[in-house]
Amino acid sequence: MAGVVIVAIIGYLVLCAIVAWIGRGSRMGFWGVFICALIVTPFISFIFVILLGAKNTSRKYEIQPKSSKKP
Repeated sequence: MAGVVIVAIIGYLVLCAIVAWIGRGSRMGFWGVFICALIVTPFISFIFVILLGAKNTSRKYEIQPKSSKKP
């Protein structure tokens, strides 16, 4: 019976790690998704990852090149 419990715990941790790996590019990051999957379930965490989407890596302000106007 103890073997079944150990296998279930290892399986749960593997599922949490898989969901965290999928969500590593999200706003929560790998560890955020992993901890969320531990607290709730990996299935619900996977839904969070899908809903939150990827990080916004675009720059808010772009650097403009200096104009080469001659006085």
